[in-house]
Amino acid sequence: MSLSKNIIYDSDGVKKSNFNFHTKQLEIVSVNLDDFNSRLGSDIKLNYNHIWNVFLLESSNQQYGSVFVRHISHCLAFHNDKNWEEPFFIQRDLYHIKNTMINLFYHIKDDVEYFKQNDELNSELNLFLKRFDNNYYPLGILSDKGQEYYSQECQKIVDKLKSVLHLLD
Repeated sequence: MSLSKNIIYDSDGVKKSNFNFHTKQLEIVSVNLDDFNSRLGSDIKLNYNHIWNVFLLESSNQQYGSVFVRHISHCLAFHNDKNWEEPFFIQRDLYHIKNTMINLFYHIKDDVEYFKQNDELNSELNLFLKRFDNNYYPLGILSDKGQEYYSQECQKIVDKLKSVLHLLD
């Protein structure tokens, strides 16, 4: 099992408990964490508590760390559900991404000067673009077909937002 250098966990505790479940959790979070850190140029570090099956930020001041933890927890909750349905997960996850995009899209379109001066909105825009552009999909939980569909639909959402970015120039 090859894991991100940014995940700390109790290997003895994992070996003594539900090993296959915990190693799958660690593998999924590991590839997604490395992808997230690469896309955002961040260095988020997590601590895995196998007793509670939670990933916690190693340091509370890690930029974008809470964003990553919330989303990966959402992905794992769906993936671990005995009634896992990939199409439903994809639809729901893309719905949340699209809502975030719509908020940014209309903030830019309706009041570009306010947007330019609002550091919080600019930070949210930067995070959104770095996170979801260039064929993003959650790693380790989707079928090949699901990955392709998710990636294409996510890119359409990003491209719609990019269509108004020229207003910020």
